[in-house]
Amino acid sequence: VLAGSDAVAAVACAERIRARVAAGVLICGERLTMSIGVAVRGAGEARERLLARADAALYAAKHSGRDQVVLAAPDL
Repeated sequence: VLAGSDAVAAVACAERIRARVAAGVLICGERLTMSIGVAVRGAGEARERLLARADAALYAAKHSGRDQVVLAAPDL
């Protein structure tokens, strides 16, 4: 959770985390990869809805090839 971040900053932060994990984490001799879903809270949006959108973006990242960052659309 990044308080006060916009979509550009949030995606950039998520991408840095994803790249660092991919560059340096080995499990059983294989590189660990990760998918990250990012959602930016809209005005008046409930936390539950925000988390649901981030979760949907995470699964979109996994289903479209893994090891990537996906930004949730406002209507996702």
